[in-house]
Amino acid sequence: FMKNPAAGTYNFTAENVNATVTITETPTVSIGSDDNVSNNVIVPINITGASNIGAMDINITYDTTNLTAMSVGNETINVTYNIDDAAGRINVSFANYPSTLNGDGMLFNVTFHADAVGNSTLDITVKEAWTGDVSPQPVTPTTVNGYVNVTEAEGLPKNGDVNGDSSLNYKDGPYLVKYDLAISGFETLYADGDVNGDSSLNYKDGPYLVKYDLAISGFETLY
Repeated sequence: FMKNPAAGTYNFTAENVNATVTITETPTVSIGSDDNVSNNVIVPINITGASNIGAMDINITYDTTNLTAMSVGNETINVTYNIDDAAGRINVSFANYPSTLNGDGMLFNVTFHADAVGNSTLDITVKEAWTGDVSPQPVTPTTVNGYVNVTEAEGLPKNGDVNGDSSLNYKDGPYLVKYDLAISGFETLYADGDVNGDSSLNYKDGPYLVKYDLAISGFETLY
C-alpha cells in the first residue's frame, strides 16, 4: 500500500496477479498576462507538471471591446484552433501522439491586437485532457487565468486587408460582405472594416471595398 505516491509507473502483484498502474501529476495550464499593451501582443499558454500528456482541448475567452484575436501558433506541437471573435472565444486542441508532453513548457501562444484602452481578463478552461497511454486516461489540470491591460490602442490597421492574408486584393470585399452577414468562417476582421469612412461598420462597406478593388469611379479612397 502506498500513500500519496509520486507520479510514475508502478508494478503490483497481488494473489498471483500482476498489475501495472501509471500515476500522473496534476498539471497546471496557465495563460500569460501583460500590463502595458498598445498594439499587438503575444500571450503564451504554458503547462507545468505535465506527465505523459497526449491530448488537450482548451477554451480561452477575452473581452472583444479591448482585443481582437489574430492567430494561434506553436513551433513544437501541431495545434488546431478556431477563433470566434464575435463571441470572444478561442478553441485550441492538440493530440501529441506518439510523443507525449512531460515537465514544464509552452503549449502555444495567442496573438491579440489592441483595439481599445482597458483591461481584458483572459479566462482559460481545459475542456478535456488525456494521457498518451494505449488506453488514454483522463487528466484534470488546474488552470490559472491571465489578463491584458491595453494602455494605448491604435485600433485595427486601416489598410483594407480585412481577411488578413497580407494583401489588399479582390478577396477582401467579398470577405467583408460575408462578415457583415455573419457567415461562419468569416467572424474575424484583420483590418478596420469601416472602409467607406462613414463611422459605421455596416452592410455598405463590403460592396464599397469590392468597387474600390475594381477601380470604379467614386470609390477611389479607403477610410
